[in-house]
Amino acid sequence: YGEAISPLRELVKVDPDHKSGRLQLGRAQMEMGRDEAALENLEEAFRLDPESELVKKALCQAHSNLSTAFGRIKNQKQSEHHFHEAIKIIPDFGPAHLSMGICYTELGRYKDALAKIKEALKLDKNLTVEAHYRFGEVYTKLKDIKKAIKHYKESIAVDPVAAMPNLRLGTLYFKLKKYKDAVEPLRKSIKHSPKYAAEGYYRLGVSLMKLKRYKPAEEPLRKAVELSPENELVNDTLADNLFQLSTMVTGEEKPGENIDKLREVVYFNPEHIQGHEQLSKAYDETLNGKKAITHAIIVQRLQADKKMLKEAARSRESLNALYKKYKMTPDDFKKVITPSKNYH
Repeated sequence: YGEAISPLRELVKVDPDHKSGRLQLGRAQMEMGRDEAALENLEEAFRLDPESELVKKALCQAHSNLSTAFGRIKNQKQSEHHFHEAIKIIPDFGPAHLSMGICYTELGRYKDALAKIKEALKLDKNLTVEAHYRFGEVYTKLKDIKKAIKHYKESIAVDPVAAMPNLRLGTLYFKLKKYKDAVEPLRKSIKHSPKYAAEGYYRLGVSLMKLKRYKPAEEPLRKAVELSPENELVNDTLADNLFQLSTMVTGEEKPGENIDKLREVVYFNPEHIQGHEQLSKAYDETLNGKKAITHAIIVQRLQADKKMLKEAARSRESLNALYKKYKMTPDDFKKVITPSKNYH
């Protein structure tokens, strides 16, 4: 559609009264989300051909889109203006009524919103997926979770790959701690709407972790970090998942493989005490005394910072044992820096 706009614009510049040119340009602009520009061209097309059903529907759709856009920013006056402009042309234009339902939802007028969405669905059965999704949104805001889930499911029943109903359904199950139920809709939402992937990947990863499916959880959590690298919670969650994977010893690991996993744990969460603790033990097993002691020092410092006094005392004993084993002293490790989180 983007490629069509320039030649169509040239066409109507040369011939301002080109009916189909105005219509096609308006449609292309709508597809690109440029509804105000589309409106101008569609109004011209309507002036040139007021009996065309195609022109009428396209113009009503532009008004409906603008009604929705203004509704989302709580501009009721402009939202209602575009709604009325649409129904002046086609009184029973379903998408216009739906746009007011969205506006009323944003304004917290939930009873009015439900009535408008119901009216839109009655007028246009093609709005089934969107209408049930909007019903779900209203009931979610009303905290009627049972009805919200019912409507999201009805939306998905008609269009199984609809991204937003799947995301919202998965999110509701996630909040209800029904992690097994959350997995499939979250997977679908990620697959069919990359726009909302960051939110979906994180919740999918956590849901799989809660089900103790740590290996399948790794990929969505890595994706979540990739999309939100500065989000501390996302980084910490990936670190926790990788730590769980590091504990799943099969006996088939290559030398140093577990060390690589643990190094990733403390990369994503530099303050992961258990990660540093296990790294110290892993390096000790490979007789790398310097690194074993370095991570033991970090463990002791982090525990002390968090007032974990009993644990810090035990760590001090382990640290002293390592000094003795490798014939080293605290003076050899004066330059060790305690790591801290810094995602910005």
